[in-house]
Amino acid sequence: MGSNEEKVIYYVNTSEFMTFELGAMKYAIELPKIREFLTYPDNINTLPNTADWVKRLINLRGGSCSYFRY
Repeated sequence: MGSNEEKVIYYVNTSEFMTFELGAMKYAIELPKIREFLTYPDNINTLPNTADWVKRLINLRGGSCSYFRY
């Protein structure tokens, strides 16, 4: 290679990941698989007469999404 030529490196089968921790466990997920990040919305509803591990219910894009805690 001459001094003015650029070296091109092709990365094959590489992926980018987002990593996070839940308790003592570490997780990673490929970035293309992440659709969106959500913050806690203002309209979190408590669920009466449910077990202690069923915490909340939110309206997510017009559908229900339950929040559980184990």
